[in-house]
Amino acid sequence: MTLKFFGILKLVKWKKDYLIYALLYGATSLIIPLATQYLVNNLIVAGLWQSTLTFIIIITIGLIFSQVLRYGMVILKEYIEREVFIIVNEK
Repeated sequence: MTLKFFGILKLVKWKKDYLIYALLYGATSLIIPLATQYLVNNLIVAGLWQSTLTFIIIITIGLIFSQVLRYGMVILKEYIEREVFIIVNEK
């Protein structure tokens, strides 16, 4: 008996970690566009280099955090694939 795609997804045990990682990664994916907008506006209007350097350091830390979340999403994706594989093979 073959299961439809959405039927399989209903059988997967969803955890809160999946949603948390997805929301955090989505929020951190906005770092680059917002940082570019801030830097352009800050340099054109005020020309404050000291605050700009501080902001670049904060953005770098945010991008590193984003990459850690991306790695976590890959791991969670592998767990979901394993669960789907087990469900499909049991039926």
